[in-house]
Amino acid sequence: MKGNDYDKLRALIAQNAIARNLGVTPQAVNQWFSKNTIPARFVLRVCEVVAWKVTPHGLRPDLYPHPEDGIPDSLRKISNLSLARTEDGQSDSSEMSTR
Repeated sequence: MKGNDYDKLRALIAQNAIARNLGVTPQAVNQWFSKNTIPARFVLRVCEVVAWKVTPHGLRPDLYPHPEDGIPDSLRKISNLSLARTEDGQSDSSEMSTR
């Protein structure tokens, strides 16, 4: 897990909450954060717990080498639609909410 992804995940959810959601001990999660790596079997579940605000690629680029790897198709389609609108010069929803 790179520094920015680690910081983002830490800001999104407490380690105890990750442990509860995954059925592991808080000590295990603390060790993941200390080593800056999440075991492969938990990467997708961690992303799901934080509503995909971090991506599998962001957490484990060694396992998910492309930015969209591991992201569910339904979310990938939404992401591509937003990107297409932005490229066409239209505002995406995040820009609209800041106006």
